[in-house]
Order: sequence, then C-alpha cells, then structure tokens
Amino acid sequence: MRKGLYVSVLVLTTLCWIAVMMPAQTLLYVLKSPALQVAGLSGTVWNGAARQVALADGEIYFDAGQLRWTLKPYALLRGNLCADFSAEKSAVMRRGASQRITGSVCAGLSGNLVLSDTSLELPASVLLRSEEIRLTGIITGHVEHFAVDAGSVLQRLSARGLWTGAGMNVGTGSSQLRFQAGDLPFTIVGSGPQSVQLTADNLQLAAANGRTGIDLTAELETTGDVSLELRIVAESSMPERARDWLAVLAEQRSTSEYYLEWRR
Repeated sequence: MRKGLYVSVLVLTTLCWIAVMMPAQTLLYVLKSPALQVAGLSGTVWNGAARQVALADGEIYFDAGQLRWTLKPYALLRGNLCADFSAEKSAVMRRGASQRITGSVCAGLSGNLVLSDTSLELPASVLLRSEEIRLTGIITGHVEHFAVDAGSVLQRLSARGLWTGAGMNVGTGSSQLRFQAGDLPFTIVGSGPQSVQLTADNLQLAAANGRTGIDLTAELETTGDVSLELRIVAESSMPERARDWLAVLAEQRSTSEYYLEWRR
C-alpha cells in the first residue's frame, strides 16, 4: 500500500517537473484537432499563454482571443492534460464591449477534447458575420459539458444561457430595420454526433414587458442539414416597415404573429 503511494507520488512529481520545464509549443503535438488554431504560444505546459486561439470548422469561425492556462497536475496520472483557462478579447465591438471565457479543459492522448464548467460572455454580433444583418445584445452562458473526438466530431454538448437585449439590425443607414426582443433564455443540447438542438423562448416574458416575443427551435445535423421553427409575436410599437419585412420572411398568422419553418 505504502509502496504504491510512493510510486504514485514519484510519477506525479516527475510528470509535474516535465510539465514545468516543457515549452508550451509541445501542446501542439497533443491538441491534434484540425478545427483548433493556435498562434503565439509562450510559457510552459504547466503555466502558459497563447496570443490567439480560434475555432475554425467549415463555415464556423470563432476567435477566442488571448488564452492563459494553469495545468491540473493530478490529471497527468490518468494520461490527460487538464487545465483551468481564461480567454479574453477586448473591444470586439465599436462600443468597446469585450468577450471573456473561463473554465476547465481536458485533452487526452487520443486527441479528444472536453470542456466543462465553462462560463462565457460575449457580444452577440461575433456569432454572425454579415454586412446586411447584425445581432445586438450580450450573450452570457454556461457550458456544463462539451466533448469532441480527435476528428472534431461532437460527442456530447450541454449548455444554457441568456441573450440580454436580444436584437437584430437589418440593412444600413436610413433604411435600417431594428428588431428588439428583450432578454431571451436558451438551451443547447447534443447527446451524440447526430445533431445539436437549440431552443429559445421568451414569449411570456416579452408579453409582460410589451416587447417582441420569440419561440425558436433549431436543429443542426452532422450531415449539414438544418431545420428551424420560429414563432414571432411582434410588439404593438413595431414600425410598419418592420412588419412588412417579417411578412415577406415568414407566414403572417395574425396582425402580430409570424411563423417560419425552414429546412436546408
């Protein structure tokens, strides 16, 4: 019993010493995910930083900004690299809003990547790159679990959050249309590689505050197929031009209710 304890302590001490001495660039050989882009590594495996970290997979691109991490030593005994981390990017909007992500990450020797107990705060505008449509407001969320294998295939996802001041601006200049939905809670769930489902609903909250309400269900499959069901209940003060735009986009079921079902 005591001998086993001594061996464990010796192994852990050796692994910690290697992690303290090994340069951060070594992580590039462990983090094999093709969707992960890392630049400007500095420090050591134990305590290091990266100038920029981004996730790029097909049409998806997310720049997390500057990354800092501190290793969890006991995970080394299980053959994993686990760390507490924070990623921050300042002034990602013209008004100076920043984005910040903090949590825990584990990378296995097989190339799998797992996020857990991760919190984020970011401007909604970073989620959609379009000159004609701009999302407004701030998104705060908590990722309970997110796991992908070495081929970046989703294994599990569980997250929830709140889109504060949810809105969308369409067009530019004097012809711009503005839609505001107040606060919009949402959940994201994926139980395997087949699909990810997003649900968001603030109809009751919006009705109580006299704002535009949204009930959204969207599903993204690994084949690239997307299905979306959206119900919008317009606030009484919504401009007529905005109502006309909604009527073109979706089926108008009443003077204030619009419904859209879309598949690709």
